[in-house]
Amino acid sequence: MNEVLTGIQRDVVIQYLKTESPALTISGSPQFDDTFRLEPGSYMTRETVIIFPKSLVPLWLHEIKSEVTVSFYFNKRGLQFNSVLQTKGDSAAIGIAKEIAKTIDEEVFDINAYHGRLFYNIDKKGTRKPDSFVSCVSNKLFPLFSPFIWQNVSFDDEILFFSLLSRYSFLREADVPLDLAALLHQTGKMLFFPGKRLPSASPFPYGACFLARDLDNRAPFSDSLARVRDNLHILADCVYVPISKAPRASVVSIERSYFGQCRIEDYASKCEFQLVYLAAAAYLAQYPDKKAGSVLGRVLPMDILYISDMYVCLGCDLTTISLTERQEYIFEFRAGIRVITAKCIVMAVLVEGARVSVICRFESLKPEDKRFLYEKHYGAMLQ
Repeated sequence: MNEVLTGIQRDVVIQYLKTESPALTISGSPQFDDTFRLEPGSYMTRETVIIFPKSLVPLWLHEIKSEVTVSFYFNKRGLQFNSVLQTKGDSAAIGIAKEIAKTIDEEVFDINAYHGRLFYNIDKKGTRKPDSFVSCVSNKLFPLFSPFIWQNVSFDDEILFFSLLSRYSFLREADVPLDLAALLHQTGKMLFFPGKRLPSASPFPYGACFLARDLDNRAPFSDSLARVRDNLHILADCVYVPISKAPRASVVSIERSYFGQCRIEDYASKCEFQLVYLAAAAYLAQYPDKKAGSVLGRVLPMDILYISDMYVCLGCDLTTISLTERQEYIFEFRAGIRVITAKCIVMAVLVEGARVSVICRFESLKPEDKRFLYEKHYGAMLQ
C-alpha cells in the first residue's frame, strides 16, 4: 500500500504546489493511459483547490465531474492523489485530497527474465569501472534465444516500423506476388537464394529458409515452391522474410546491393546482422509506457532485445545513456548461474523521438561463453 502523507507533511506539499507550481500529470482514473499535463505556471492553487483554464482539459474529460489521479514530484519523490475534476464556464478545478500518497513503482518479479549490465566507463586497458554501469533486463515482448526474429517482432506503429528499416538498414518492405507472401507466412521461413537458386543445405544453423529438397512432391507447399522457383529470376532481391506479427501479410527483403561482391558462403552471416534491425526497429515502433516513476530522474534499466554469440541489441530512453557508433562497452549478461562478460562495440544506433536502440557486436567472448550463447540461441551444437 502507498505511504500516505497527512497533517503537517500534507500542508508542506500544498504550500509547495502554491509557491513552486510544479508540472502536474492528470490521469482519468483508473484509465492511466489517457493523461494530460499542466505545465508550471499554467495553474494556480488557492487554499486546497487547483484552478486552471478549461481549454487545457481534453474533450474526454469534459464532463460535469470526472474522477482523476493527479501525479507530481516533490523533492524528486513521486506523489499522487485521487480527486474529482470539475468544469464551469471557462475554468476547471481539482480539489487536493485529504490524503496524498507516495507513488510506488509497479514491479513484477519474473523468474524467467534475463539480467545484465552495460559498463560505459572503460580505461585504455579495457578494464571496467565497477560503479559506471546501466542495468539491463529482458523484455517479454522480445523473447531471447529465438533466432526466428521475424516471427516474434511486434509493434504498434506499422508505418514507423518500415520507415525505420528504410532509414537505418538494408531491409525494405517488399511488394511480392500474393502466393509468395502466403507461402512465407504459412511456413514462417525466409526465401534465401543467392545465386538465383535455393540452397541444397541450410547455410544457417537453424531451419531459417527453404531448401531445394522442399520442392519434393511429397513435401507440403511443393506446388507453391515450384512456382516460386520458376519465378526466382524476376525477383529483384535474394532474401525475402515474412513479418509474422504485422497487421497484414507484410514481407521485407534485403537489398541486393548490401551483399556487394561478397562470397556466397558469407551471405548468411551478413543476413543475420540485418535481421537484428527487426528487433531494434520494432522496439522504437512501440508506444512507450507513459507512467511516471516514483523518483524523478531515476535511470531505468535498458531493455535486452536480442542476444546471440555475435550480437546484442539494447533499447532505452535517450536520457538513460549516450550511445554512439564505434564506441566500446563491456556487457555483462546473466543466464542462471552463468555470468558472461565481454567487450562489445556499437555497430548501429537507431533513434526515434525520445528513445534509442543499438546493435552491438561482441569483440571478445571466451570460447565457453561463445559456445553457450550459440547453442542457447540456435538450439544447435557449435562445430
